[in-house]
Amino acid sequence: MLQRIGLAQALVNDPKLLIFDEPTSGLDPVAHIEIRNLIVSLRDQGKTVFLSSHQLSDVELVCDRVAILNYGRMVRFGAVDELVQGSRTEIVAEKVSLDGIEAIKKLSPEMAHANGTMTAYHEDTGAVNKIVDLVRQHGGQVLSVVPQRRRLEDIFVETVGIEGRRIGTMAPTQRESA
Repeated sequence: MLQRIGLAQALVNDPKLLIFDEPTSGLDPVAHIEIRNLIVSLRDQGKTVFLSSHQLSDVELVCDRVAILNYGRMVRFGAVDELVQGSRTEIVAEKVSLDGIEAIKKLSPEMAHANGTMTAYHEDTGAVNKIVDLVRQHGGQVLSVVPQRRRLEDIFVETVGIEGRRIGTMAPTQRESA
């Protein structure tokens, strides 16, 4: 309720610039979507919308440009469309021989194998085709080949990292502060 009152107060004078700090925080899913749609409609009306949020899926849907901050420093900036460019493909197969698994692992370091099912990822279309060929050559059956679009969340983790952050602190680790 407080978010809606705050939004109403912000919109009373029909401003050209709107600054939102976590506008969907604590909302139920329906209210979350309504607020996000309102922000999109304000943007579409030509208003400048500054959105500060940890909801990166919302940021990706609402914003044209983003800045990624880490411990108060801007570490990446750009148009959302440019940042999320590129994709990788997920290949899922079963019944691939152990020799095939080893050969595929050389092409796809992200490959995982458990309970007879193998999942590999690659960004290069040529390598994807080679992986599919290896699956078939080694007695396996391809279950799916699915292109995956990069998400803003992936870009954030790639930029900021996970290992370099100390959980529960506001300071970077030694490696990040250097």
